[in-house]
This record gives sequence, C-alpha cells and structure tokens, in this order.
Amino acid sequence: MVQVFAFHLMPYLDLPDDFLEKYGSAWITLPNSYYDPEKGRQYYHQFFDQLEFADRLGFDGVCVNEHHQTAYGNIPSPNVMAALLARHIKNGKIAIVGNAISLHAIPQRVPKAVQIPWNLPPKTDTRSCKLLPPLKIWKGPLIVFGRRP
Repeated sequence: MVQVFAFHLMPYLDLPDDFLEKYGSAWITLPNSYYDPEKGRQYYHQFFDQLEFADRLGFDGVCVNEHHQTAYGNIPSPNVMAALLARHIKNGKIAIVGNAISLHAIPQRVPKAVQIPWNLPPKTDTRSCKLLPPLKIWKGPLIVFGRRP
C-alpha cells in the first residue's frame, strides 16, 4: 500500500537576492550573518504548523531530516524535531530521514534519543505514558514512528 508523507526541509526564507552571485551556493559557504534568529523562530513555528496541518488533512505521516550549514534545511537535529512534533501529530506517523549517526560522538545514544517521541503521548491522550523497550537500529533509509495502540 502506498503511503503519503508530508516532508519539510524547513528552509531559511530570507536570503538576499544577490546571495548566489556572492556565494554561488546556499550550501556551506553562506555566512551565518545572514541568519536572523527572530525570523528563524517565526519560521520554525510556521513550519511546525504546516506539518501539523498535514496531519489534520490526513497524510499518513510527516518527515523531518538532518541538514547542517545550509539555508535550504534548518534541521540540525531531527530527533529534537520529532520529539517536538510528537505531542501534536495525532493521526499519522513521524519519520526521521537521514539521521547522521556518524556525526554523534557516542552513536549508541542515538537510539535512546530517537525513542523519546515514542514516550510522548499526543496532547489529547490522557493515558499514562508507558516506557517501550529500547529501539533496535534498523539498517533501512528511515525510521518511522507509529502511534501506540
């Protein structure tokens, strides 16, 4: 069965018109001085609202991924983003695509961090939160979180 997920890169939307002429790319060489933290905060709220809306529309899930030092993707930690979404995504799944395990000093901690969304009930869920067994690292391209029964 085909499933449809909403995927968001969470880009920084306020680059100057001439940035490509000066830097040639929004990847790595773009200085951090272009980033406005207040606009970035507003964008994060906007992007999370969009993913939550996709859930209400009936998408099978939402996706976040990991990108560093680039204007087209402002998700340095997809684990944190998944944990933030876990309380608001009520119907679909949360997929982490591209969790760069090699960037972590202690890679064994990644499964523990990824387990956090499993243990956060949706805001409307009044059941007590039960702990799940530790995750096994799946060797596929993404890790998908489904809703608990």
